[in-house]
Amino acid sequence: MRINKLNLTSENLYLVDQFFKFQFKNHQRYGEMGHFYWKLLKNKIKNGFINSCIEKGNIVATISITPKALLYKSKVFSVAELGDGFVDKKYHGRGLFTDLFNKSEKDAKDFYFIYGLPNHLSLPIFLKRSNFQLINSLDIHSFIYPLSINKFLSNHIGNTLASFLNIFYKLYVKSSILFFNLKYNFSKTYTYQETDTFNESFDIFWNKASKEWDFIFVRNKKMINWRFDENPKKYNKLIFMKDSNVIGYLVYSESYEEDSRIIIADFLFLKEHIEAFDYSLYLIKKIALKRKINGISLWYTLKSVFTKTLFKNRFYKNNTVPFIINKENNDLVELNNIHFTISDSDNV
Repeated sequence: MRINKLNLTSENLYLVDQFFKFQFKNHQRYGEMGHFYWKLLKNKIKNGFINSCIEKGNIVATISITPKALLYKSKVFSVAELGDGFVDKKYHGRGLFTDLFNKSEKDAKDFYFIYGLPNHLSLPIFLKRSNFQLINSLDIHSFIYPLSINKFLSNHIGNTLASFLNIFYKLYVKSSILFFNLKYNFSKTYTYQETDTFNESFDIFWNKASKEWDFIFVRNKKMINWRFDENPKKYNKLIFMKDSNVIGYLVYSESYEEDSRIIIADFLFLKEHIEAFDYSLYLIKKIALKRKINGISLWYTLKSVFTKTLFKNRFYKNNTVPFIINKENNDLVELNNIHFTISDSDNV
């Protein structure tokens, strides 16, 4: 079966849309036309692409390449994320997935490197049948702050006892948030505002923040507006200030796919204002409590000064997030001073 680089016309994007609609028919909607139009054709680096296998006019397997801009040791590089790798279950076992990512690597050879964040099913295939290697030095993990433990406990001790214990846990959560209420009501060091878009002053902030990291995807006004303002998905954006100067931001969304959850999609603060990050987490907890949301989650690396603030705020380190790159560009094995959030992937 031939692999074709799709001409990203409306007709072909509709075929991709329908392919993913069939693949995710029992889950939350994924892979809509607008999503691919945004990330591939409105991309601020260059157009991305989709490689696919087509049989009898229908797509049966896909993979995508999305260009990104990485600031690595003070230099900006064009890199690409490998994503959207799916094969219709009727075509499993034919090697289509392997053929797709090997072809896509060749098609994206002009990028500094190609990276991916595969799930537990596809990771062994990448490591065994491709030129990709696992980069453990980024040390990326999922984190969770539970506002309710009822669902977790129910699986171990039953619904009745779980509901009873959950009452006391929620009292603990409310009391801890009340403590921060008192703390920040007396402290007016930082202010914040909700915004629909990031304005020109954001580049002043980025010029300062970008100098503080060895590894960070570009977050200037152009890229951050593309990632969150132009994205068809809805995000909530908070900008933090001191003396009218932007010193940080946090972006979040809400998910009700399996359980109610706030997802912290992205954040960045000047390191001298790390206390503002602590303040932002308090605000997110307060929002989640008010909306009766059961948890707050995010991805982050352990190679950052901000990780201590997450632990201090009772965010629990959960699963490891695998980060792979193609071996031809393997100088990322030893890294420190890293900033990486879930918004640097296609996962939110």
